[in-house]
Amino acid sequence: MSGNGNGDFRIGDKVVYTNHGVGIVEQIGSRTIGATAEKYYLLNIKSSNLKVTIPFHSVGAVGLRRVVRNGEVQKILDFLADGETENATDWKDPSRKTPTVCAPGRCSR
Repeated sequence: MSGNGNGDFRIGDKVVYTNHGVGIVEQIGSRTIGATAEKYYLLNIKSSNLKVTIPFHSVGAVGLRRVVRNGEVQKILDFLADGETENATDWKDPSRKTPTVCAPGRCSR
């Protein structure tokens, strides 16, 4: 039940579909297109009652994942509070470098 892109969600699992929000896996099915059988998930997106079909092979590419549980949220917040990053502390720093990195006629890193 880990939802890692290998087709291992189950009917009733709550998932996050990046393009649409939180949904529930309502069906797991298979369709044949030409000579190829393709397994898919049918999601019901809760905010809009939209039905979305996600082929198993696209799960990772579209960012389909489980809803984060409450206990996991605190771990994430702790990491973000204590974790070190190489990102600039001032949002203007990267944009100041852009003109020199991407001067007219050349763009390099």
